[in-house]
Amino acid sequence: MDQQSFRGFVLAMILISVPVALRALAGRAGALGQARLRYSLAARLFALVPLVAVLTGASALMLGRQSLSEGQLTGLLMVLLFFVGAGLALVLEFYRVNHDYGASGWTYRSPWSRRRRLDWGEVVSIEWRPTLKWLDFLSKDGRRFHVSPLLGGLSPFALIALERLPPRVLVESSAARAVLQLMASGHASKLLFDARGPGDLAAELHRVAGQREGT
Repeated sequence: MDQQSFRGFVLAMILISVPVALRALAGRAGALGQARLRYSLAARLFALVPLVAVLTGASALMLGRQSLSEGQLTGLLMVLLFFVGAGLALVLEFYRVNHDYGASGWTYRSPWSRRRRLDWGEVVSIEWRPTLKWLDFLSKDGRRFHVSPLLGGLSPFALIALERLPPRVLVESSAARAVLQLMASGHASKLLFDARGPGDLAAELHRVAGQREGT
């Protein structure tokens, strides 16, 4: 690959990546009467940093006059393609994941799956997956819906879930119920950064709350 071809590939990569990123950044209005789960503003801004940095570096390389061999140019292009792809994946995840929810259920939107609807009464089990750090809702027809502790708006979502989910579902999964209790109380971040299980974390919060009420 010569210098001219390298610049052409980099330019094409930029021209393709920027519209995709801008489309991902475009917001979508929430449904009337529905609340929304989505990543926080800080998380969304953070997700932009890698892509902006890579595209800036790619632009500098395209405009620069560095002298590199054909092998070096090919390797550099492969590295740029990898990091641009990873950056776009981050932007899509953090900007296009949003779930509208209400008293009857929720609408699940993700760039990695088709739009889906789940009523609270359709949930047959919930499971906390400690390795992946997300809460799974399993429907009657076998569909899985993931909820990450990184999402914003978890407190009202969890309160509705605790109220609307079938009682049997909550009884059968004490760990997942504890996760919802932590989310409802505004302590979802503990699920990410504390090594203890959700049951221990929820028990500690209840103990602290009881001590405060007793003082």
